[in-house]
Amino acid sequence: MNFGPMEYTVARIDGDYAYLQQADHPAEELKCVARALLPPEIAEGSQLHYEMMEYTLKNRREKLVQLFLPLKPLLPIHQQSASYTQLQTHGKPDA
Repeated sequence: MNFGPMEYTVARIDGDYAYLQQADHPAEELKCVARALLPPEIAEGSQLHYEMMEYTLKNRREKLVQLFLPLKPLLPIHQQSASYTQLQTHGKPDA
């Protein structure tokens, strides 16, 4: 079983099934996939990314990567832990 990553194009939608064409091997037989396994907003011509048994719309995936890639933690993890510990021990108001 191939877990990807692979790129597909929705070649045809027929009821509860979509027929996908692999981008790297367009001459191969179309892959029949239940629409329940695909993003609900697909249409013929949609570009899909497949990885680890999950299909995502390629455009949406690229936008999410662009959105979340620049995010970094405010502090390194070891400093976050220290800050949390300091908050627990020293950050309490005096009673």
